[in-house]
Amino acid sequence: MQVAWKRELAELEEAFVASSLERSADRALGVVKVWGTYYPSPDSSVWKRIVIQAVGCGILGYLLSVAVAKLRGDLTDLTVRVEHVLHEELATMQKVIQGGVSSVADADALIASATHLCEEVVPTMAWEAAMPDVHKALQRFDA
Repeated sequence: MQVAWKRELAELEEAFVASSLERSADRALGVVKVWGTYYPSPDSSVWKRIVIQAVGCGILGYLLSVAVAKLRGDLTDLTVRVEHVLHEELATMQKVIQGGVSSVADADALIASATHLCEEVVPTMAWEAAMPDVHKALQRFDA
């Protein structure tokens, strides 16, 4: 029984992590579109899985609101730090462009660098700024 429960929790975690924001919002509100007007018994395994997902989605929503509040509160500081990093990287990229981009590989490397900044560097900086507040808020849910 313990092995089955651990497997079910692992599957539930995988589904939770893979959920879209829309589905997470629906779960937090108790909406399960595929159920239509028929909701299973509250004693059923399906119902209990959805309740666990709903609680997780509610907690995630709360933690996201904490992160957003922190970032909005420190927007000037974060903006200055991001501008500094972007300025340095963009200056380097500008030098490369001025020197001439003579191959598709060189152009691809520039695009990869810009993508890295936007998709990894800046979000990491935002997370590092918000992380202490999020971790502190998460402590409210420790059992």
